[in-house]
Order: sequence, then C-alpha cells, then structure tokens
Amino acid sequence: MNESNATPDKTGTLEADLIKIRLEHKLSVRRMVLDRILLGLLVGLAAFVADLIVEKFKANISESRFFLEQRHAAATAFRKKLALVSNKSLQQTEFACQLDPGRKVSRVPLKQAVADAGDYLNSASLLFGKAYLDRMERVLNIFGGAAAEKTIIKCEHRFFFIELTNYATHITREEVMSEGATSWSGFTPEPVTIAALEKMGSIEYHDLNFRKWLTPLKPGARGSADKGSGP
Repeated sequence: MNESNATPDKTGTLEADLIKIRLEHKLSVRRMVLDRILLGLLVGLAAFVADLIVEKFKANISESRFFLEQRHAAATAFRKKLALVSNKSLQQTEFACQLDPGRKVSRVPLKQAVADAGDYLNSASLLFGKAYLDRMERVLNIFGGAAAEKTIIKCEHRFFFIELTNYATHITREEVMSEGATSWSGFTPEPVTIAALEKMGSIEYHDLNFRKWLTPLKPGARGSADKGSGP
C-alpha cells in the first residue's frame, strides 16, 4: 500500500523538476539574448561616441587651420602696409641726410600710410593677440609722431626708422610662427599702456623713444652698425 502511493509522488516530483529546468533554460536563453542585445547597444553607442569625438577633432583641426591661414594672410597684408610706412618714413630723412638736399618731402603720405596701417590692423584685430596689438600700436604711434609737422627729422632718424621696422617685422613673424621665431636684441619701444599712450600723444611718445634709441650708444655708433640694412 505504501509502495503504490510512493510511485506517483516520485513521478510528480520528476515532472516538476523538468518544468523547473525548462523554465530556467528559457530564462537563461532570454538572459543570453538580452545580454547580447545590450552588448550590441553598448558597442553601437561606443562607436557612435567615438565617431562624434573623431568628427569634433577633425572640425577643431579644420577650424584651427583656417584661423592660422587667415592670420597668416592678414599678417602678410599688414606687412605690406608696414613696408609703405617704412618707405615713406625713410623719404623724410633724405633732406636731413643730404641725400636729396634740394627737396623736402611732404609728410602727408607718411601720415596716410600710418593711418592706413592702423585701420587695417584694427580691422584684423580678432586674428591677433592683445600683446601683439599693443606692441604694434606703439610702433605706429612712433611713426605717427614722426609724421607730425612739428617733429624735427634728423639724419639719425633714418637708422631709427630702419630698426623700428625690423622690430615690427620681428614681432609680426613671432605672432604668426608658433615655432622657429628668433629672439630680438635690438631696440624695443617704451612699454607704456595704451591708455598712457593716448594721454601722452604720438609726438611725445616718438620723442621719448627717439631719445631712448640714441641714449645707449655713442653718436653715430648705431647708424654705422645699421648702415646697409633695410626694412
């Protein structure tokens, strides 16, 4: 009697275990499927993020290259403006140096060249750093002071203008070139603030720098050293 009752219980237990195994298998299969789907989503998301990073990097490089190209073009154009300023300033020394004693050149072309260079620099100011703009503003103010009618142009100004132009060329090259810029050991304009420069005026600032240029050297030393060099 007891043995006959035990057989159905074992059979029921076996069936329950089989059902449990089947359920666990189905759940395992579902988990594997979900894990694969999740892994695929993660891989796809990682690839998407990587593509975004790469595209952003490419865009940044492209923007940087475009900016550098624009800066180089602006610097080249400004250098031509500066060359004209230098040329007109040197013409002012021809009478004082007895290179052309019969002719005294008008200062209007020099004033106009300085104004044009200043206007161009202002229009391209977003392409240059503040330090460069401040230094170039000092250079143009010196030339502007020289263009004033009350400023007495001496023969020494010829070599002063040449060195000032060389300095302006140097800082422009330094601004454009991230590497390979050489150090400058020549004359440097008095480093006053732009506010102080505006208060002082270009004539006074020119006189201050011309005296500074003359002071360290014996008379004629700088002129003989620079003779033959060009702007």
